[in-house]
Amino acid sequence: MIKISEDILTAAELMEASGKDAKDIDIEITNVAVSKANGGTSVALDIDAKLNFVMPKTTENLMKRRITSRIASVERIRVNYTYTGVMIPQKTEVSDNTGSNGYAYGNGSGKGHRQSKKDQPAFTNKNGELVLLGDDFTGEPVPFSELAGFVGSKDKPVIEGEVFRMDSMPIKSGRMLITMLIASETRTFGIKSFISDAKLKEIQENLATGDMIRACGTIEYDTYEHENLMMASSIRKTEKKLKENTYPGQHRVELHCHTKMSDNDGFNEVKDIVRKAAYWGQPAVAITDHGVVQAFPDAAKEAAKQAKNGRNIKIIYGVEGYLYPDEDARYYRHKEEPHLPHNNPGEEPDRTEEHLQAGKRFAYRLFLSQAEDTALASAGVQRGPHNRLRLRSGRALSGCSEGS
Repeated sequence: MIKISEDILTAAELMEASGKDAKDIDIEITNVAVSKANGGTSVALDIDAKLNFVMPKTTENLMKRRITSRIASVERIRVNYTYTGVMIPQKTEVSDNTGSNGYAYGNGSGKGHRQSKKDQPAFTNKNGELVLLGDDFTGEPVPFSELAGFVGSKDKPVIEGEVFRMDSMPIKSGRMLITMLIASETRTFGIKSFISDAKLKEIQENLATGDMIRACGTIEYDTYEHENLMMASSIRKTEKKLKENTYPGQHRVELHCHTKMSDNDGFNEVKDIVRKAAYWGQPAVAITDHGVVQAFPDAAKEAAKQAKNGRNIKIIYGVEGYLYPDEDARYYRHKEEPHLPHNNPGEEPDRTEEHLQAGKRFAYRLFLSQAEDTALASAGVQRGPHNRLRLRSGRALSGCSEGS
């Protein structure tokens, strides 16, 4: 059924464009979005249309001219088509789309298609940054608050932010729609791009939440999200910038810090903690997770990496341990404590002071042996008579010389 005004396109024009009888034509305008253009002196229209035939370019241009003649302030008109019951003609393949990384770049449907620049394999630019989508680009990032002024413009601003969400979905053409949400200070912004399935896999292998990116593309009003976003033509992965610590005096040392390995109360990667502390010029940082020491190896590895970059930082290997009330403790014989009193099964423990002190010594030695091996191994140090670890009440477990 024809559901548009004859002031836009007549039935005869639609019959000629579609090759169908009027009764077989389905066309309607489902949404019209209006946005400012040229600094607010004119407007841009985004029209969503649903139809059951492929709209010829000449007919589309005729429709745009008629709309412009009725609304003098229109600067730009863009028509987004949704096709129902029609096969969209596809371009044939003109070259081998297999990249050097082994991916077959195309539309992902198995049919031959002309390769888009966006689908070319990722590469490293002269600054060592990974270009994940399209060509490399230049330009300083535009604040998110100023992007609305680019809607309806052919200009392609650059934006920068930290990725905090990434989604994808297939579309009818066989390609994939990737959506990223990035954050910069207190603002967020959305990025979309139509890419091949192979390019999607490549991006997913090289980009994760928490990574910094710069993107270049047009700013458009998305009728699905009902907000402005960027249709990206290029995306580049960049180094995350850390806050500078310019205090000229002595820097602090964090002596109580939990990582994501900590039991129920840590969220940060230990490498991020060590890297940030080193970047801020802090001479040391203590890792004191609840009841575990699994973060030690990664902490030592990151400290070594920072040392190569001229930022020396000492890892204080610690743990926030657990102590049980003495009246509920039950201790058993161990080869390291041959004098430890023994309780027969079913008997109440002998709660003499000597018994309790021996049990504490045994529990401490058992814990110390495990923590010492882990800490020394992660720091690349072999066990020896002068490499001991001492546990002091209320302090972190730290490396020290014997007798200190």
